[in-house]
Amino acid sequence: MFHATSVELNVGDCLLPSEKNGKIYGTKEEFQCLIFGRNNDSLRDLGSLISTLPLKNGKLGIKYEEHFPNIFELDFKDKIAFVYQLEDADFVQGEWQIEYYKKSKAKIVHKKKINLYDEIMKNVKLGNIEVQKYSENKEYVEKVINHLLMQKAVGIVSMDKIISTAKQYKAKSVQNYFEGLKEFDDKFFGRK
Repeated sequence: MFHATSVELNVGDCLLPSEKNGKIYGTKEEFQCLIFGRNNDSLRDLGSLISTLPLKNGKLGIKYEEHFPNIFELDFKDKIAFVYQLEDADFVQGEWQIEYYKKSKAKIVHKKKINLYDEIMKNVKLGNIEVQKYSENKEYVEKVINHLLMQKAVGIVSMDKIISTAKQYKAKSVQNYFEGLKEFDDKFFGRK
């Protein structure tokens, strides 16, 4: 089982379950965990959509799609991460095809320090990871908006956070859509 993080530990140490959800996550393939090695100050779910894609060898690859211009570089460029190989015991299949988790500590059996961007780009060249850069074309913007609407609907992110992030990263179409939606929402529901 593989796990990537910006936190440095040593071989023999144990990863502890997250305080947030009580789980440690891992993947069966090392390249699958790389995209999760970004640090906690990244935009995480707001800035990108991460999904799987079938590879010719039967394994599952990773697809990373930007929600805002240059988020990929912001998340990964010049970032150091650590890939840990963990003892496989007690990991169970999660909701996502490549996701495995356990609710108890996991012993680190191997450690590798990496330049996250370089390692991801190496796997892009190998065809294991696909990176889709932000585009203002209609179909791509619609996909981004739909994903952000879903995140808003389930309470992951607020309308104001989406608007301020779109403005900050110059995603004009996304910004305009959510500003219009907020204006309608405020008028229709009598807010402000």
